Amino acid sequence: MSKIILDFDGVLFDSAYEAFSVCQNMLNLYSIKGLRNDVSYTEFRLYRPKVKNADDFIPLYFNEECVIETKEFLKLFFLSRENLMISENYASNYYPKFEFLRQILPMMQKNSNLFFILSTRDTKSINIVLESNGIYMKDNIIGQDSIRKHGNKINALKAYGISNCDLYIDDMRHYVDELNEISDISLMADWGYGLKDPDSVSFQTAVEITRYVYSRGV
Repeated sequence: MSKIILDFDGVLFDSAYEAFSVCQNMLNLYSIKGLRNDVSYTEFRLYRPKVKNADDFIPLYFNEECVIETKEFLKLFFLSRENLMISENYASNYYPKFEFLRQILPMMQKNSNLFFILSTRDTKSINIVLESNGIYMKDNIIGQDSIRKHGNKINALKAYGISNCDLYIDDMRHYVDELNEISDISLMADWGYGLKDPDSVSFQTAVEITRYVYSRGV
């Protein structure tokens, strides 16, 4: 059976506005010394390619003189996200779909067992957004906790019992290169947050390859 492994942020959903809203919500909910209140969405979006984990937002929101402990920032960040997650229409308000997902959505809805999500995002928010789009794959989501526990994405996959896959798609070059070790095809998306390079593929190409791999597994 084919295994198609996809990143979440920057491949399936454009979640930059959600992350920006989480940080803005921190301003409203908590009194945090030194937290910038003038970060525009334009500045945030330009900074987004530097982010692997939520604590990578710290340099954007705090200057060198005003710092915050990583553990404290993460605690407040995820409390702020939890607050947004209970809002009405959370997924539709904060997670616009990339065209790539629009094209492969019927496949993910019909045979979710062929797909895995591998993401540095927390699994709870991933699951909420997927289910709001008719995708039920809770057992096939490998998220932040597992990646942190095992050190990187590839080790998290191996701990899950996946030693090889047919297709992997990410929008960050370092992850694409990392997964080359176990993936028959490893693609760099040109529509996400990462910087495009000569080997990046368009969503049309990625859709065609995904459909081909999918057809072999059903």
